[in-house]
Amino acid sequence: MIRRICAGLCLGAVLVLPVLTENAPAGLSPTQVHAAKPVEATPVKLVSARLQSSEELSSHGSLPGIVQPSQRVELLAPADGILREIPVKEGQWIRTGQVLVQLDDSMAKAAVRVAEAAAGPAEVKLAQVDLKLAQAELQRMLSIPDRRALADVELDRAKAAVERADAAVNRARQDHLQAAGTLDVERRRLQQLHLKAPFDGVVVRVSTQKGASVVRAIPLITVANLSTLKVELFADLKHFSTLRIGQDYVLDATAPVNRALVGRLVSREPLIDAATKTFRCVFEIANTDGRLPAGFTVQFSGEVAGTNVASSHHRQLRAIPAGHK
Repeated sequence: MIRRICAGLCLGAVLVLPVLTENAPAGLSPTQVHAAKPVEATPVKLVSARLQSSEELSSHGSLPGIVQPSQRVELLAPADGILREIPVKEGQWIRTGQVLVQLDDSMAKAAVRVAEAAAGPAEVKLAQVDLKLAQAELQRMLSIPDRRALADVELDRAKAAVERADAAVNRARQDHLQAAGTLDVERRRLQQLHLKAPFDGVVVRVSTQKGASVVRAIPLITVANLSTLKVELFADLKHFSTLRIGQDYVLDATAPVNRALVGRLVSREPLIDAATKTFRCVFEIANTDGRLPAGFTVQFSGEVAGTNVASSHHRQLRAIPAGHK
């Protein structure tokens, strides 16, 4: 075993020595290779995903920002079941409260009918009738002129009957309240099987189809509000003291828009990123006609939108797109 190890070490030395000799500086013998100064490795710089070149930041005044819908949600299946209906299509404009997905609700409707029957006032009314009869009987006994003709035990039984009837009324009322709560729960469960639009917007994606079996919490449909777009970007520190909330600014859009847009500053974060010398800003872009998509990028140079551009922006905010009517 020792001989094999020594042989292996000798073979490794024979293979490595030519390589070291070939890369050795001029004038050094093979035995002097180990004394040569090692080559220094070039350090690798780790750059944050947010960092860009200094030229890009200085020329544009900000790091690029991605334009997103002001609202975007995925509607999830509220329960396991079968999809009965999807009355909307991708790209369709929708209104708040509009039904987008309907799951099979036959069992939920049956549960509501049972809860409605249990929550009826019949039991309370019957208990109240029994109470009135017991009270009338007790009052009749107490109105007898000659109490000696009335046995004490009969009077005690009449009083006890009144107490039992009164307790029955209270119990019936409690059962009625509990049944009403159960009915409310069953009605809510029924309503949850009809997924409705949480806001005005457009159907971005339909992830299933009519008749499909669904499992609780899987995405069924995605909707977005594109009437107002939102962009978050990091502006150069030189703009920190000049930006004003509510002011309109020019945003230079890249493809496929390729033109200047007007964005209203709605938020300016007071925290500064020391690494990039930038601070976070949030702008809103009017898109009531729905012509602008989401997902493109914009640059910010700090330029305030002119009066004509700003007025056009305000008119666009007040307009009602034909697709929404």
